[in-house]
Amino acid sequence: MKTCPNCGRENKVTDLVAFEYEEKDGKIILTRLKDKSLTEIVIPDSVTKIGENAFGFCRSLTSVEIPDSVTEIGFFAFAGCSSLTSVEMPNSVTEIGESAFADCFNLTNVMIPDSVTKIGEKAFGNCSSLTNIEIPDSVTEIGEEAFSECSNLTSAEIHNPNTKISENAFDDSTEIIYV
Repeated sequence: MKTCPNCGRENKVTDLVAFEYEEKDGKIILTRLKDKSLTEIVIPDSVTKIGENAFGFCRSLTSVEIPDSVTEIGFFAFAGCSSLTSVEMPNSVTEIGESAFADCFNLTNVMIPDSVTKIGEKAFGNCSSLTNIEIPDSVTEIGEEAFSECSNLTSAEIHNPNTKISENAFDDSTEIIYV
């Protein structure tokens, strides 16, 4: 078990000392996890955005708790986190950035909250363990190849019939169901 040197907790980090971050316009953007061997992360309440490649290729990461203060998950934020199995995003998140969860091969469960309006290009690309996804009413745009190469994704429930679905957002084998 890995112990966080600053907080003393085994395998779980809960405070900003474990991260690199920047303050911009009074907001805290998490930019990088210092120890990529950690398995569980609780993002501090003071963070408002998970920045570009913040957790990219943290191959040991199995779970992450995202607080209500976070409104955006940036470009490549969790890309390549191959041990990540489940993600619950709070109702404060409005945008899931380009390739945010790409190549998270073991991701089986994603809860997209009603606050999300945009799912970026390749946001969940190559998440081969996803079997179904539910897209809430609030989503108005699904980016190109957002769920491409999700080889086990058999159905996508889309609650807003006016959602703009970009070219190749889903593989041919995925059944699009409007509810």
